[in-house]
Amino acid sequence: PALQSVDGEVSEGLALLRLRSVDVDLRAVAAGQLVWRSLDAGLEGRLRSTYESKADSELRRVAVHVTAAGRLGQPLSLEFRDSDGHAVRVSTPSALGVAQKRPM
Repeated sequence: PALQSVDGEVSEGLALLRLRSVDVDLRAVAAGQLVWRSLDAGLEGRLRSTYESKADSELRRVAVHVTAAGRLGQPLSLEFRDSDGHAVRVSTPSALGVAQKRPM
């Protein structure tokens, strides 16, 4: 599917959300618990090209509160909410599995 830059609500398709590490509440992770990350450089490059060509006047930043919930064998569930009360809940179509490569 084609990727596009959107100013406003996204009803369907792909969206790239950049989260700074300070935005992650590490207090919610127990000591000794493994946390995994993944990266798809090809997908990130295609997404980046949709907004890096835009002028600053065409872009705006919006603070988003993200809640993630997941359990092995269950879908990952995410809720995104902004200060204007816009909210969306999404779940992965497949269940979470055991990470196979690298812990964070």
